Amino acid sequence: MGGWTHQPKSAVTVPTDRPTVVLVMFEWGGEYPLWDRSPHGFGPVRPEMLGISPGLAERLRSWNDEHDAAPDGPENFAWASPRARGEWHRRGLDLAHELQNELGGDVEVRYFDDGDERAVRERRGG
Repeated sequence: MGGWTHQPKSAVTVPTDRPTVVLVMFEWGGEYPLWDRSPHGFGPVRPEMLGISPGLAERLRSWNDEHDAAPDGPENFAWASPRARGEWHRRGLDLAHELQNELGGDVEVRYFDDGDERAVRERRGG
């Protein structure tokens, strides 16, 4: 098990063994849209493993839940409109930028749900 360090100017305790690459990606039935994509890691990541703020963790969960709660489920899912799809994607990218800001430069954050494979810090915004 990895250790934990406390960053003095932050109210968040940061695990020392957190992933180096995190993907923000919606998941049907998942609690959080966070995935370890580090060179030797793979799978879902809980916010506690990243040391992010409870507020951001809740916003990420709500964003995932919004898509997950669709009445037609994964087999027949369709957005109500192109605008609804665009707004959901924009909020996801905004959350990815917020996650990058909280995690700092030692973790690379990527956003899956719009098809752009660049790290979010290479994109405009955030």
